[in-house]
Amino acid sequence: MKLSASNIAWRGSDIGGFLTLLAEEGCNGMELSPSKIWPEPAKITRAEVRRFARYVAGYGLSLCSMHSLTYARPDLSLFESRESREALVKYVCRLMQIAEICSIPHLVFGSARARTIGNRNKEECFRIMVDTFGRIAQYGSRHGTHVLIEPLSRQETDCITNADEAMELVSQVSHPHCALHIDLKSSFAEKEDLERVWTNYIQYIRHCHVANPGLLPPGPDCPFHNIASTAIRKAGYAGYISLEIAPVDDPAVLRKALRFVRCCYIRDRREGENDEHR
Repeated sequence: MKLSASNIAWRGSDIGGFLTLLAEEGCNGMELSPSKIWPEPAKITRAEVRRFARYVAGYGLSLCSMHSLTYARPDLSLFESRESREALVKYVCRLMQIAEICSIPHLVFGSARARTIGNRNKEECFRIMVDTFGRIAQYGSRHGTHVLIEPLSRQETDCITNADEAMELVSQVSHPHCALHIDLKSSFAEKEDLERVWTNYIQYIRHCHVANPGLLPPGPDCPFHNIASTAIRKAGYAGYISLEIAPVDDPAVLRKALRFVRCCYIRDRREGENDEHR
């Protein structure tokens, strides 16, 4: 497994400080929340994107994934109207162009607000998703990137709330550039059978987020991490496990969380670190 963290964890505007910390803690990559870097990602130039990608690479880090896709665009919705859906597709495809420039292989589609079903017909909403993500996946195939379906807990959304539902969508889309993402805090909240999920779906899982419930830093106070790490390693997952937590005020909190993930999931403990994570 490889280690990364999303820049949503970093409260300040000094992205260099964040990248330095990741490099010091042995991370292989950084996960990009684009609106944390650019207020309106769709309007940036190719030159700006290339400059940012080179800056990150200068720290020895890859840009491993993009998430929080529609945070800057709360007006976008899968089901609100055809116009809003088409705008969403156009926006995500624009992000795929940015991903291509940065050599980012995966876009994680969470966007809980944008996929709210509410009182709408669930079967019709599912058909809309199959068509929409099929189109996005096809576009991604021309730009070297994949759209990943992220199940989120019922605390966050009423649409695709577990890995089985996400896998059903991936299966119906049936495109090699549409795959599965696992968000561990949601798996914990939904009390998923982690060994079953990772054993059954490993060939479709391309990326994984880790946090304690509530987007809090992962640590030994949450009893599910050891269960998850065992299931993930047993399944033979070799992709990124990426820290996705709410912004922290103290960089030491972020550093401690990364060390916990590295020790618990990757089983890599550096000299001088204690055994509290095992």
